[in-house]
Amino acid sequence: CKTVHVWDAASDREVLGLRGHPDQCGSVAFSPDGYRLLSASIDGTVRVWDARPLRKGEGQDALLVVRHEDEVGTLAVNP
Repeated sequence: CKTVHVWDAASDREVLGLRGHPDQCGSVAFSPDGYRLLSASIDGTVRVWDARPLRKGEGQDALLVVRHEDEVGTLAVNP
């Protein structure tokens, strides 16, 4: 499976690794409150993750998986 990596730009360290997409992710976005991270993949899914742990290697399951008939290339979050 593919991993979504979240990095701390100040320390240049990975702070969160989210595994679950079986194929490449083309787009990611944080929710306005910073509590959720969304990832869109060419596997036809959008996954919603809990971004609060922000600890390397959490590997938790997605909170929600939305399936589409075709690949999902981009996404945006509207408050």
